[in-house]
Amino acid sequence: RNSLVKLKVKVGAMENRCKKLSQQLRSARADLSLQAEEALLKTLRIFARNEGLKADELFKKLSKGESAIKPEHLRELVERIPDAQLKAPQLDLALDRFSAGLSKLAVLELAQEFQKCVKEVALTTSLEVKDGKTVRKLLKGEVLEVLEVGRVDTATGLSRLRCRAIIDQKEGWVTSQGNAGSSFLSTCRKPYFCFDEE
Repeated sequence: RNSLVKLKVKVGAMENRCKKLSQQLRSARADLSLQAEEALLKTLRIFARNEGLKADELFKKLSKGESAIKPEHLRELVERIPDAQLKAPQLDLALDRFSAGLSKLAVLELAQEFQKCVKEVALTTSLEVKDGKTVRKLLKGEVLEVLEVGRVDTATGLSRLRCRAIIDQKEGWVTSQGNAGSSFLSTCRKPYFCFDEE
């Protein structure tokens, strides 16, 4: 009888441990799946930018007249992109999230890129820091829509983005990363606003 009680306690402890591990695995898979989705959307954004396609044109090209882009069409496209950063398992996870297809709204959203200020930084009138005047200071937590990426101020070597501040629609150039490697901006999802009353 004592051995049965001990065995029951051991089984109970193992069962609890298995439940915790199972929960951790589900959580890790969800995180990986979200990262894979973001990587796929980033790949599509870069592809559209490099091809000079607007979001509507990209959707029309890939949807082939359907109401959504089928997962197999997404796979074909990504596998044809020579410098796509997605590995096969990552692509499988991303496509699982889009098993019903990629809607036109999702394609329109991916065409826009947003960054959030992680440190205060200046919004200036020119790509070149020395030639620009400060439009205003961007505050920590402020969200920006990216209008142009991948430009470098040749005088300073700083990576700069042309952006529009969501809060007041002011446009200008922002340093994304400083000389010492400190980041001023981080990628974020498109903000949506909800109103309780009119």
